[in-house]
Amino acid sequence: MSTYTDFLNLFKWNPQEDGEEEFDIDKSLNDNWDKIDIKLKNYIASVNSIIETFKTQMQAEVDALESNVSDLSELINQTQSIYIHTMTIEADTEKRSSSRIAVFVPGWK
Repeated sequence: MSTYTDFLNLFKWNPQEDGEEEFDIDKSLNDNWDKIDIKLKNYIASVNSIIETFKTQMQAEVDALESNVSDLSELINQTQSIYIHTMTIEADTEKRSSSRIAVFVPGWK
């Protein structure tokens, strides 16, 4: 007697038990190919959907990371500007303090 596979329910011809019957090419081959084709098509569509979802999520992560890098770069530039400005002020202060002028004010001790 013919049987069917567990997972895809494919027809399995049993020549010892079904040998007297006429071989049914549609049942034995074509229907099986159609079942395999449908199952594989659905599997590929499912995998492609998972891949597209993953790509979308990864693109969002990359976009967020690029934004964070841009923000960090701007902070670094601002910090460098503040540092340069601070160093300029310190240099000016040193010049002024090293060139002090003594002023005599009468009556002041």
